[in-house]
Amino acid sequence: YIAMTLLGMPQPLVLAFIAGLLEFIPNIGPTLSAIPAVLIAIVAESTTFPGLGGPPYAFVVMATYFLIQQLEAVLLVPRVMGSTLNLHPFVVLVAVVFGAKIAGVLGVILAAPVTATLRLIGTYLWSKLFDIDMFHRPSRRRVTTVISRNPVLIPAMPAALASPNGGGEDVSEGEIVEEE
Repeated sequence: YIAMTLLGMPQPLVLAFIAGLLEFIPNIGPTLSAIPAVLIAIVAESTTFPGLGGPPYAFVVMATYFLIQQLEAVLLVPRVMGSTLNLHPFVVLVAVVFGAKIAGVLGVILAAPVTATLRLIGTYLWSKLFDIDMFHRPSRRRVTTVISRNPVLIPAMPAALASPNGGGEDVSEGEIVEEE
């Protein structure tokens, strides 16, 4: 909507609505959404840039759609897929590149799910190899450090709070204490 408004396209809200609806069609939807905008740009003139109309205007609109689609594909989709599949966006990007190289369009479509599946299989094999519970969540740990820069806080604390295990025992600096 913003890009079409800045370019001076007539009916930018309608074009944005069409683009939003066609976004749900994987891979070809965003390309199809550019077709109405380019056709309108061929016959209409920009309201923002006087004198810009016809094929040059259609080219600018097409380039804008292409740029937005590329930014979405490179920046937004890997982040969303990565957070949904618990994969880093860079890993998703690398998987998409390898998927495209190995299997073309089908590789691009299946790159993220296949990578997530391989990660799950790898985690399973690793846990079996080292006899680790795959779904085990480590207990909460508290790292205690003696506060030496602000000694005023230490006398004000009761002995039960000063010790991580509730007794009056001393804890050395940087010691890790397990809590149950």
